[in-house]
Amino acid sequence: MQEIRAFGPFRYNKKKGGLVMDIYRKHGYKDRKDYLESLALEFGLPKRVVFTAANMLGKNEDFDGLLTILEDATW
Repeated sequence: MQEIRAFGPFRYNKKKGGLVMDIYRKHGYKDRKDYLESLALEFGLPKRVVFTAANMLGKNEDFDGLLTILEDATW
């Protein structure tokens, strides 16, 4: 198993040959799972709903489109 070293909001990526920004750490979350679980609590939705929507939209929509979908789901 590959060791992952984290440096604040950065993590070491061997494939990219250096430190890369981890968007989830930048926003105060441990990882994507931690972020999605917090959204489920914040919006009062089941985790499976949040994780399904997140997987359908993809990681690039986690801080934009996903929030819109979850807001709409609470109406």
